[in-house]
Amino acid sequence: MRKKQPTVDFPPISYEDEIYDDPESIANVLNEFFTSQSTVPDPDRPLPPVQSTNDSQLNNIELTQNDVQDILLSLNIRKATGPDGIGNRFLRLCATKLSSPLRVIFNRSLQAAVFPSLWKGASVIPLHKKDSVNECSNYRPIALTSCVSKVFERCVHKYIFNYFKDNDIITKM
Repeated sequence: MRKKQPTVDFPPISYEDEIYDDPESIANVLNEFFTSQSTVPDPDRPLPPVQSTNDSQLNNIELTQNDVQDILLSLNIRKATGPDGIGNRFLRLCATKLSSPLRVIFNRSLQAAVFPSLWKGASVIPLHKKDSVNECSNYRPIALTSCVSKVFERCVHKYIFNYFKDNDIITKM
């Protein structure tokens, strides 16, 4: 028997000296507040030039089935599911069967230099930080992204990190 998901009654929220108590208004107010907290000072500013230290290039990453399977088997099953509804528990339990088709998808994505647009989406939820639950400023946004996209990112991260390390690109502290 499938468990019914509990409904969450969100408390009334105070923002700019007004109280909001219906779910749609609360969502809009939290969205406005979270958006106001993160601004890019000069979005059109060009990136600084990259100083190449050697002729080595990072290209043609080819993920193996073991790369994917190792990441799948290491997933924390207690982490939240993203907007696609595919959770870490499923990915970890089916790691041996999923590692091959995911490897194909990941490698095709790398070859085409395209990150699937469905993996770019996120569900943003407010997480209470401290003090009164009725103050908008006492929440922080948490973005829940696709677990499959995080597996892909972790697979690629290994290659990028090793490239940076092997080519002495990472600054020593």
